[in-house]
Amino acid sequence: MSILKQKYSFALLVLSAVFLYLSTTIIISNTSGQSPMISNNAGARNNGLTQSIQSYKDNLTSIFGDPLFEETSHRRTGSIVIKNQEHNQTRDSYIASGILKGVGKVLDNGTFITTELGKGYSTSKGTGVLSTSDGYNATYLGMDVGTAESSGIETYKGLQIFNANPDSKLAYLNNVIGIYLYRSWPNGTSSGTVWEWK
Repeated sequence: MSILKQKYSFALLVLSAVFLYLSTTIIISNTSGQSPMISNNAGARNNGLTQSIQSYKDNLTSIFGDPLFEETSHRRTGSIVIKNQEHNQTRDSYIASGILKGVGKVLDNGTFITTELGKGYSTSKGTGVLSTSDGYNATYLGMDVGTAESSGIETYKGLQIFNANPDSKLAYLNNVIGIYLYRSWPNGTSSGTVWEWK
């Protein structure tokens, strides 16, 4: 079994432990005890979204250090419903741009298959490619657990395992494990960040 597959198998085994740890570490609230996501005022709601995103990022950065990758834009390029006897599945593709630590601007092309588990929960598995403007690439395998709130906000917490040519500009990504948090809102706003699990 290759080192990448061994790391992927190990990472999947500890994924639930990581999520349990993170879910008990990350607590978001304001002084009134009300979630900052809930508001009757659109301006206050947008401010709450910004505070919520920053709270998640600050907590994860305090655990894992500066982000490995921060998404700056995200566009869905396709979505196909896959029929499944037990659960609904979709195959979603996207292209995103962002800042990769030590490199700068990169593109992220990915495709994930999401399985709806009911009651707002899902799991996703997929692959992607990070590409630099001068032609260097790193691939990744990803897996996450998703939650969807009744308000339409979706949150995905997962792992990415990177593979890169040892002789390339992105060689430092080879066999790196990333912890990621991706959130999207019904208004089209999204936020994606990856931290290196050292």
